[in-house]
Amino acid sequence: MNNKKGSVIKEIRKIRGISQQRLGVLIGSQSMVSKIENNKTEPTDHTVFLLCNALNISFEEYFSAIFEKKKNNLKTLTAVLNQYYQDNDRQKLNQLTQLLQNDMIKNPNDPFMRHYYLMSLSTLYHLDFLVASIDNQNELIDYFFNISYWQFYDLCLLANVVNMIHVERSTPYISDILKQYATNNMTMASVETVSKILINALETSIIQRKDDFTRYLLDKVKKYKFNTDDFKFQTWLLFWTGVFENNNNKIRHAYSIATYLHQNITLKNFDKFLTITQTPSPFFEDTKKDTPKS
Repeated sequence: MNNKKGSVIKEIRKIRGISQQRLGVLIGSQSMVSKIENNKTEPTDHTVFLLCNALNISFEEYFSAIFEKKKNNLKTLTAVLNQYYQDNDRQKLNQLTQLLQNDMIKNPNDPFMRHYYLMSLSTLYHLDFLVASIDNQNELIDYFFNISYWQFYDLCLLANVVNMIHVERSTPYISDILKQYATNNMTMASVETVSKILINALETSIIQRKDDFTRYLLDKVKKYKFNTDDFKFQTWLLFWTGVFENNNNKIRHAYSIATYLHQNITLKNFDKFLTITQTPSPFFEDTKKDTPKS
């Protein structure tokens, strides 16, 4: 555990003039506060959100104080969003989205705050396969339009919001990313993030029934021989190909590979997709509000 965490929380608490007892009331117990401040326990994600609210600091400020670099903040947020999505935890996603929205309102000129909020919002939408409002889509597309060289932050943003954009609008950006990949000028972390972009974009195109885009994307991945040594990505690619072609043999093969490689989260996501898509849902309607209801 990072020994700086407890001291940071204690320091902020004292600056705010909040007693340990009072903070304990706000987050659950004084004993918990004491353990966190003395580095005897790691605060859960939910406790972090309670601490941010109680100490009147933003999610960004908390992780900047502890980890110091925005890249680490982004990785942490992405990991939290992924976990909540895997757990289908709508309540915690709503809480996090609200927290990030509050941070965004407090820091209206900070684009990172806005992006973090949109990433969390997109994860909420992903639970129901909804797309964002046109205004939010346009905001993201305008940002991506001005990128000439895709770096880790930009890739993470696209990976986490591609599912709430009408997928054909992301065509030029995915094409640019794959061309950049072909130059062998990407870090391993960036390649892993591009894998997520492609997996999410394939899912989104199939949900939105954009067959031309799905076919285009599968052809591009084949052309650029993307990540051929990554078994997890190749398993996902086989699964989406099977779903797109309505080929049960390929789907079963993808399940077999994931089972053999003990890819339990992948198997869970296969099940989730197949289960949800067998139930009628308003997949293609733009949402009217910025935040889905609980």
